[in-house]
Amino acid sequence: MHYRQRGDQETPRVGYTVSRKIRTAVERNKIKRLLREAMRLSGLKIIPGTDIILVGKKKTNPPDFFSLRKELHDMIIRAKLASEENNCG
Repeated sequence: MHYRQRGDQETPRVGYTVSRKIRTAVERNKIKRLLREAMRLSGLKIIPGTDIILVGKKKTNPPDFFSLRKELHDMIIRAKLASEENNCG
């Protein structure tokens, strides 16, 4: 995950990318769909003016959806990118 604050109060933006080391477009698109759904279901209110890029990389054992969602949630909390009012665990 990469992120930066833009300095404005516009809506947060999230981008998704997957390494080309994952050979087929079908696999890359599946990982992007999993990342999008994990972000949607995270239940976090991202601070306005934040840009986040989620990068999918090749692993020997791809994580299941629930561990991916938990890992994403934990990364956002550790980076303090979510507002305190709506943090659902």
